[in-house]
Amino acid sequence: GAGTAAAPRRTALKKVATTAADTVADAAGPPPPKTFDDRAMIRAAYPLLYGREATGEEIELGLAFLASQRVSLLASETTKAAAEAKKVEAAKVVVEAKKVEAATVAVAEKSVSEQARKDLLARRVSMKAWTQYARALFSAAEFRFID
Repeated sequence: GAGTAAAPRRTALKKVATTAADTVADAAGPPPPKTFDDRAMIRAAYPLLYGREATGEEIELGLAFLASQRVSLLASETTKAAAEAKKVEAAKVVVEAKKVEAATVAVAEKSVSEQARKDLLARRVSMKAWTQYARALFSAAEFRFID
C-alpha cells in the first residue's frame, strides 16, 4: 500500500566481519595465486576479450610487458617494504635473548618468515603486473569497438 514502508532489499550476501583480523583480511582482499602461468593466461584472455586466439607476437609482447612490470613493481615494492621495516624496527624495544637456543630458534623463524614474506611480495607484484596488463588489454581499440 501507499503508507507501507518497503523492507530493505538485499542485493548481496556478505560475510560479517567478527574480529579485527577478519576486517583486515577483508580489506586486503583474497591472497594472490600461488603461481602465474603467464603464457596460458594470455592465451585464455584473448578469446574472452577479443573472440580470437592470441598471435605468437601478441603472446611474446604480453610476456615482455609482464616481465618489465614485475621488475619495476618489485623495485618499488621492495623500497616501500624496506622503509616500513625501518619504521617497525625503530619502534621495537630491543630484548636480548636469555638462552642461545632461543636466539637460534628466533633466527630460524625469522629466515622462514623472511622467505614467506618475499614469496608473498613476488606474488603480489605478479598480481599487480597482471592488473596492468588487463588494463592494457581492455583499453585496446579492438576491445572497445566493433568491426
